Amino acid sequence: PPRSMLLPIQDSEDFKGHSRAAHVALAAQYFRRMLRFRHMDFDHTLWLMLNLCVNPRHVYRSATYHRGTKNMWARDDPAFVVLLLYLLLVSVVAWSIGFGRYSPLSYLSLALYVLLVDFALIGGALATLCWWMANTHLLHREGSRPHRQVGEELTEPCDRVEWLYAFDVHCNGFFVLSMLLHVAQYALLPLLLQDGFKPAAASNTLFAAALAAYCYIVFLGYNELPFLRMTEVFVYPVGLIIAAWAASLILAATNGFSCTWLVASIYFDDDEVATAYGY
Repeated sequence: PPRSMLLPIQDSEDFKGHSRAAHVALAAQYFRRMLRFRHMDFDHTLWLMLNLCVNPRHVYRSATYHRGTKNMWARDDPAFVVLLLYLLLVSVVAWSIGFGRYSPLSYLSLALYVLLVDFALIGGALATLCWWMANTHLLHREGSRPHRQVGEELTEPCDRVEWLYAFDVHCNGFFVLSMLLHVAQYALLPLLLQDGFKPAAASNTLFAAALAAYCYIVFLGYNELPFLRMTEVFVYPVGLIIAAWAASLILAATNGFSCTWLVASIYFDDDEVATAYGY
């Protein structure tokens, strides 16, 4: 795959530590780069997105390469986040048109909600939770951490998870989840919003598959780090997802419960849903 054209994020001694100030400085430098579009490698980003859908394990091999060449696990090119935000904006417009909203103000309000709440607030909270869990509970104990070959160097036993890497992992999972719930679900709306058990069951199954895929991709991201143990905890929520999916099928059979209807009622009025799809 093509390599990023950006210079590596500053790798001075100040940034080699794992203090809170170092993480904040790295994050600030990363987000400032989001304004430098001409320096972003969108070809590589598209390659990453394609492989996340067909071969997600292959994506995290580039993280290992990154660690060996730039001394950090996280991507230093914010093109993935920029392109993901663009795709979210496109989906906001498509969903708004699909439910009969044509006002620019309605586009703006929905876009702000999706970007600030769904992506930034909830996404940042999930990334921070996984980052904290990994560094607090999943690091190998002193004296037992393995040294794995990365490029031509050995990883240091004092490695810790970078917050930016946790954010990268979340964005990877969020992209696949968005492909299922923003794109595939949108294409299937005329079917999923019909009455009856089968449309409701299909909707609930789609949501369960999207959430399970998110957990799996997050697990792959942390499993790639050689200094972590018991990374399978990141797939434990899949058991809860399966249990919730089974319960949703019972509710779908008894009262027609549908995740698509539930989510549509959060972002749109019931009258808009009924008017747009004739129900």
